[in-house]
Amino acid sequence: MTDSLMNVSHGKIRIALFNAGRIFKTDFTDFTRAIESFEDLNKRYPENLYTLSSWFELWDLYVKQNNQERSDYYKNLIIGKYPDSKYAKYLLNPNYFVELEARIDSINRFYQQAFLEFKNGQYAQSGKISDQILLMQPDSVLIPKLRFFKTIADGTAATREDFSKLLNEYITTYPKAEPKPLAEEILKLIQDSTLVDYQKLVASGYLNDQIKNNELLPGKQKGTDEFEGKFSYDEDLLHYFVIAYPKSANVDLNRLKFDIANYNIDHYTRYDFDVETQNLNNNTSLLLVRSLNNKEQGLIYFRSIIKRREVFEALKKVKYVNFIASSTNFREITADKDFAEYLKFYIKNYSRFITGDFSEELLPEPEELLAKASQEDELPKEKGSFVSVSPTGSGLDIYAGEETGKQNFVIAVNDKGANLKQVIAAFNAHNRDQYRQSDLSVRQGQVADYQLMIVSSFKTKTEAIGYFTKALGNRKLFRSLDTLGYRNFIITDANLKKLTETKRIGEYLNFFKTKYIDADANAGTGNQETTPPAYRGPYKTNIQGFQSFVLIIPKEEVNAEKLVEAIRTFNAGNYPQQTLNVTSLMLDDFRVEIKVEGLTNHQSGLDYLRKIAQTPSVYGPIENANYRHFVITPENETIFRQSKNILIYMDFYKQFYLK
Repeated sequence: MTDSLMNVSHGKIRIALFNAGRIFKTDFTDFTRAIESFEDLNKRYPENLYTLSSWFELWDLYVKQNNQERSDYYKNLIIGKYPDSKYAKYLLNPNYFVELEARIDSINRFYQQAFLEFKNGQYAQSGKISDQILLMQPDSVLIPKLRFFKTIADGTAATREDFSKLLNEYITTYPKAEPKPLAEEILKLIQDSTLVDYQKLVASGYLNDQIKNNELLPGKQKGTDEFEGKFSYDEDLLHYFVIAYPKSANVDLNRLKFDIANYNIDHYTRYDFDVETQNLNNNTSLLLVRSLNNKEQGLIYFRSIIKRREVFEALKKVKYVNFIASSTNFREITADKDFAEYLKFYIKNYSRFITGDFSEELLPEPEELLAKASQEDELPKEKGSFVSVSPTGSGLDIYAGEETGKQNFVIAVNDKGANLKQVIAAFNAHNRDQYRQSDLSVRQGQVADYQLMIVSSFKTKTEAIGYFTKALGNRKLFRSLDTLGYRNFIITDANLKKLTETKRIGEYLNFFKTKYIDADANAGTGNQETTPPAYRGPYKTNIQGFQSFVLIIPKEEVNAEKLVEAIRTFNAGNYPQQTLNVTSLMLDDFRVEIKVEGLTNHQSGLDYLRKIAQTPSVYGPIENANYRHFVITPENETIFRQSKNILIYMDFYKQFYLK
């Protein structure tokens, strides 16, 4: 058995033992067998993902059995080895969650004050409040913003040279922070001697347009709808998981908070959520889990936690509802002091499940779903405007002639069972209103798992791009697709025929970006060719010498062992004179890396990739999987395995291999 398969096998055993302990404890109240399962897990795998959680379960089980000696043993283990964990803090202080809630409320109030002082140009005061908040150890999401307030407060009281130095330090320390573009703009103005007085920047209105805070600013409204534009459709706002329950119910809040915190620690080892409570009105109380980065993460959390009945034991006989809401929509709920209207919006745009009445089906582990979602974020994705990253291949060797022949506008919906009637009707009406003289038609098609809506046809590429741009600006056209994943692009008749044959939609999306979006942007500036900026990333730019072909596949979706055998068969048939070594190993908990070593240079590596990618016996079984493939030097492969970030390497790969 290969190392990767052994790792998978051991992983399943660990999960099985831990889940068995939880089932014996919560479903059957068989505490003795639950203890046996947890202790067997830790005996067989002394260092495992569930060590902390299982110790806490054992502490709780021995408390239930009135075994003071053994419960103290596990309590001391947790406090000794994981003193900063929420488990340890709860064991040392049973009121931990209540006190945590009060601290978070204070931080939120202070932060709003700091932000408002900043917007009003009171930078010194904003900086002082920011210092106070930083001492309170706020959520990591707030820290870059607070540091920015502090940087501006100190900078406006300093010389121009010192202000520049502070801004440079901030940009270096927080390269991905929301205020970074504003910091760069201020720095440029200072260096160009344009900015004499920082107040001028505020007076111009630039600050209010540029600094954004998801907690305090309203989200983008989709427009007038059946809710009269009241609720935001912005998917990228922070989201909260909410439980609403009657105040009159005798709910053990400490137990409920504890069970949710317990669930979070068990299933979100890389995340840190806050659990809070507040009153909605005289009859209803709310429990919140803050904060999930966006709608997608919110739905993953919601769909996973509602399947875990043991988490809601404290609400067993209570009529409650649960849902997720963006920060903007949550403010609407609290302003109304009622969630009834929001639930209609929620059922239509998020999920039909709102009570404890749900199916028994268990979803995969939440962190696994989040990892898959992160991988999908590297694909081209439509979320209100066109965003594209190089997918599985360049597409430039498959598609061509973007200037030739008739053009089509296409929406590709990633759901074989999707009903496109509403979006087709919307585009038919749009075409009648806006393009009556163009004689456009709308039809349906299919490529692999994608349902296509095709608007035909446009005489020129320029005409099609004009339609594309105008359509994307009209979000009402896409309203019926809000809960689905979809792509928009333009394609010639000839390339649409090729796409139907190859079924490789990822390659065409990259071709579309290169030949339509990027080319159109360059044309708009008068630059058909631009010099790429000097590379400043982690990878070595010398790509001479031996190369490896790398294929990254999702562990749960593809049989890695069979795929390795298919690649070896391909190598024997196509490269009999070369010594190509094929290996398989885990990249992380969710992805497998298959590597072919022995390719003599980067050109032979690219030739190998193109040839194997056209081989049905290898790529047929993974056609619908979320895979990546590329060529890489051994030195850069070592760097890649340390960061495991495909997006960063693919940017390098495009610049140095696919130029």
